Amino acid sequence: MESHACEILIVGAGFAGIGMAISLQKKGFSDIVVLERSERAGGTWRDNIYPGAACDVPSHLYSFSFEPNPRWSRMYSVQEEIFDYMTHCIEKYGLEKLIHYRQSANEFRFDQTTGYWFVTTDTRIYRAKYLINALGPLNRAVYPDIEGFSTFEGKVVHSSHWDSSYDFSNKKIAVIGTGASAIQLVPQLVNKAASLTLFQRTAPWVIPKDDREMKAWEKWLFATFPIFQLLLRWFIYWKNEGVVFFIIKHPTLSRWLEKLVTRFWQSQVKDPIMRAKIKPDFRIGCKRILPSNNYYKSLNNNNLSLICESITSVDKTGITTSDGKYITVDAIVCCTGFNAADFPTELKSSGIDGRTLAQQWQDGPYAYLGTVTNGFPNSFFLIGPNTGLGSNSMIFMMECQFPYIVDIISSTRESGAKYVQIKKQVEIDFNEKIQRSLATTVWQKGGCKSWYMDKAGKNTTLWPTYTFVYWWKTRKMNKADFEFVSA
Repeated sequence: MESHACEILIVGAGFAGIGMAISLQKKGFSDIVVLERSERAGGTWRDNIYPGAACDVPSHLYSFSFEPNPRWSRMYSVQEEIFDYMTHCIEKYGLEKLIHYRQSANEFRFDQTTGYWFVTTDTRIYRAKYLINALGPLNRAVYPDIEGFSTFEGKVVHSSHWDSSYDFSNKKIAVIGTGASAIQLVPQLVNKAASLTLFQRTAPWVIPKDDREMKAWEKWLFATFPIFQLLLRWFIYWKNEGVVFFIIKHPTLSRWLEKLVTRFWQSQVKDPIMRAKIKPDFRIGCKRILPSNNYYKSLNNNNLSLICESITSVDKTGITTSDGKYITVDAIVCCTGFNAADFPTELKSSGIDGRTLAQQWQDGPYAYLGTVTNGFPNSFFLIGPNTGLGSNSMIFMMECQFPYIVDIISSTRESGAKYVQIKKQVEIDFNEKIQRSLATTVWQKGGCKSWYMDKAGKNTTLWPTYTFVYWWKTRKMNKADFEFVSA
C-alpha cells in the first residue's frame, strides 16, 4: 500500500476543510494534505442537488468573511451558486494541489511513541503530525426504518443522494418527512407529479423567507465599497443572534412570534382540515425554524395529500399507514435527514493506549469547545460536538475554530513537544457546563423530539448560547488547559 507523509492532514473538503486549509496557508503552513472521498470537493453543497436546494442563511453571512462575494444573485443562494463559490475559493487559494480525491479515510491510529497519526484509506497510508477532522455532521443520510421498505420495487431516493436522471413527471410520489429539505423539494415536485403524498410526523414551524434577487446597483456598491457588504453581513449576524435571547434561552418570550407565524400559515392555507394538520404542537425553535415562501402554498394543490398517520409497512408497490389505508406509489422520496447527534464513532479511530473514539464517546460525543478531546492528541474536530446552531451561520463557528486550531498547532511547534492534548478535567468541566446550559433551552423544554438529540435524549449537537460567546472562548488558546508531552 502506498504511503504519504505530511505535517497536517485534513479529512474532508467541504466548507470546513477548505476554510481550514486556507487559514493554515495564510499563517505560513505549507505541508498540508486534504483528503476527499469523492471526485469533487464541496461536501453538503456537492451532494444536495435536489430541486429547490438552497441555504436557509442569507448568502452575505453564509460565506467566508475573508472572501466576500459581492455578486450573490439572491439574498439566499441556491445550491449551484454556493457550490460555485466554494470552487472559486479552491481555485483562488490554490487548494487543488493539496486535495487528494477518491481517498476515503477508513481508520485513524495515533502512535504514542512517535506522536504521529496514521490514517488508512483504501489505497494509501498517510502519516501526519496533526489530524483535523472536517467531515461535518450532515453526511450520513438516514433512511426510514419501516417494515418491508427494502422490498419496494419503485424508485427510492434520499434528498441528499438525488438522482437527476429520474423523471418524476406524472408519477405517484410519496415524500417522507417535513424538514428542511422537504419544504424546499415539495413545491418543486407537486406541480409535475400525478399525485404527491406527504407523510408528516410533526408539523414544522415555517416562517416567511425574506428572499429576493440582489439588484445590480447593490452588487456594484458591494464590489466598489466593500464596507457596505460588511455592514450588511453584521446586520444579518446580529439579527440572527436575537433569536438566541427570544427563542432559545427564553422560549416564553417567543409567544408573540408564534402568533405572527400562525397568522402567516393561516393566510397561506385556507382548508380548515389542512390547517389543523400543519399546526405545530411544540414551541417555536425546539426544532429548526424553516424559512419558505412557497411551502404552505404548495399544500393547497389538489394533487397533494398530507398524511399524519404513521407508516406501518411498505411493500412492492405502495405504503400502508396505521389507519389501514394503502397508497400506491411509483417513487418514495426520503427527506429524513441525517444522523447528526451520534458523531461518526463508527470510524475506526484510536488514540492513546489504543482507546477508541467509540469507547470514549459511548455515553455521547463531547469535546472541549467542540474541537479537542482528551486521549486523542494532536487531533481536532471542525464542527464537532455541541457546535451546531439553531439560529445563525455555521461558517461563523468554523471561522472561530480556524485560528484557535492554528494557535494550538503553532504553540505545539514552538514548544518542541511530541504532542499536545486537552486536560481531562478541563474537558469534563466544560462539557458539564454545556449540558447544564442546554437544560434550560427550548431544545430541551420545547416539547419536541428532534435530530438534535441522541437516542438517550442528550443534546450533543448544539451550542447553548450566543455565538459571540464561542468567539470569545476560542479567540486564544489557554495553554494552562493543555498538556504538552515532550519527546
